[in-house]
Amino acid sequence: MLKLLLKARLLAMMDRIGGQKKSRKAATAGKLTLMVLGGLVLLALICGLFGLLITPLYRGLRDGGMTWLIFAMAGALACLLSFVFTMFYAQGAIFEAKDNEMLLSMPIPPSAILGSRVAALYFLNLLFSVAILGTAGVLRAMDGGLRVLNVIIFLICVLLLALIGTTLSCVLGWLVSLITRRMRRKALFSLLFSLAFMGFYFYAMLGLSDHMQTIMENSGNIADAFRQVLLPFHAMAMAITEGSLIQLLIFAACCIVPFALVYLLLSRSFIRIVTTKVGAKRTEYKGGALKESSVVWSLTKKDMTRFFNSSTYMLNCGLGLAFSLILGISTLVSGNSLLDFLLKSYARMEDPGALTPYFMPVVLGVMAALAYICAPSISVEGKNFWILDSLPLKVKDILKSKMLFHLVIAVPFSLASSLLVVIGIPMTAMQAVILFLFPLLAHVFCAAVSIVTGLYTARLDFPSEAKAVKSSACSMPPMLLTAAVSLAPSILYFSVLQERGISFETTLLAAMGVMALAGIAAYAFLHSSAAEKRWHSIKK
Repeated sequence: MLKLLLKARLLAMMDRIGGQKKSRKAATAGKLTLMVLGGLVLLALICGLFGLLITPLYRGLRDGGMTWLIFAMAGALACLLSFVFTMFYAQGAIFEAKDNEMLLSMPIPPSAILGSRVAALYFLNLLFSVAILGTAGVLRAMDGGLRVLNVIIFLICVLLLALIGTTLSCVLGWLVSLITRRMRRKALFSLLFSLAFMGFYFYAMLGLSDHMQTIMENSGNIADAFRQVLLPFHAMAMAITEGSLIQLLIFAACCIVPFALVYLLLSRSFIRIVTTKVGAKRTEYKGGALKESSVVWSLTKKDMTRFFNSSTYMLNCGLGLAFSLILGISTLVSGNSLLDFLLKSYARMEDPGALTPYFMPVVLGVMAALAYICAPSISVEGKNFWILDSLPLKVKDILKSKMLFHLVIAVPFSLASSLLVVIGIPMTAMQAVILFLFPLLAHVFCAAVSIVTGLYTARLDFPSEAKAVKSSACSMPPMLLTAAVSLAPSILYFSVLQERGISFETTLLAAMGVMALAGIAAYAFLHSSAAEKRWHSIKK
């Protein structure tokens, strides 16, 4: 039974890539191959990037005779990242899964249900262990410091390390589930937590290279912290570098014993945990006069309600809005120092100077590419699509409402971000106008491409709203095209137009014209018979 449940979890992960298929037998082999190859490529890229970051630190610690410390820090980082990134997965997949009650009604032991889901969680944590601890192992192997015994111990430690993240994810996922059961705005809580951690992660990664020297200078204090407080990681590091079987046994005990206790506790109380119904705080109904709304605005409000009640929807399709607001706030605080630093570091520009106000709308336009809000809005209708299709509504009104839903959410963020940048950076009136209009038209362009792409890639057979939102078929075209159109002025200006005497300002105005024409064309398309024909063919 456990084998069948594990297979079901694997198929569910495969469905995240392309949704459910009626011909599952024919699609399984191809999907599995694609998932494995894609996973290996992604894993190799992550290992390569992480290796570039920690190579200077590894060499410094190696020269100081503290090679073990790099493994201890890599293990701690792997646990931290795996724990945070899989905590909400544990909450949803173990404690709040929609099929919990259905499986419990079958003659299936609760321990088998829990075991299959914990195994999937362990697999995700294992990927972090392989990516981060594996990178440290590769650096050590390239340095000629691993013998056969060390390699065997290293592989065992990679497998054991994932148990720590799995244990922490299960415990915190259970606690988050208990907390959010009584919350009315659990989607907002999940979103804010994810954004807070993401901000901390990017801040830490961007400043990692600057802190390398500080870490090496204080390596003695860090080593003492691992010896006295973070004992499991110290034992793991000593087992790998020294080939100590005693340290390996200590590390194994630190990993296996807590995991076994948590699993035993959860398996004995699994039925009570997943079947307990805790009501949220009730809100008192306050009657009032009903307000009449147009068809388009009523449908727009329906889509907005769905968007703001789903942390997955907000986080996947609205991330660019948060980034643009963060950029505006940072510009207000630090002026153009952040953008000047990026241009000097990565674009090799010695003196950005007067071009800085022109780069800001380009950056905000690229961030608009990460806000493809209405792209999955048709697919998320799912089984409720027939309701819209059966109502006496015009197709053009339905499609316009979805495009309007995108703009109603994105435009305030765009205007607020531009206003903060205008206050933070001195610029001319014309530069300020471009700064407001360029990101605004980028959102219009993204909405136009999103609604057309969503119409032609819509599928109603996704098993959940989250999988429809994460579908790459509807999200990639608007994201890539909007980013390309936003970056095109910079690329064309520095490669061709600058030598011909054409100003950056003129290039931006031309790109704005292209975006505006795309928005007009999309609006006209929504009124066409082709759009109506495609809408009615979706249900087939």
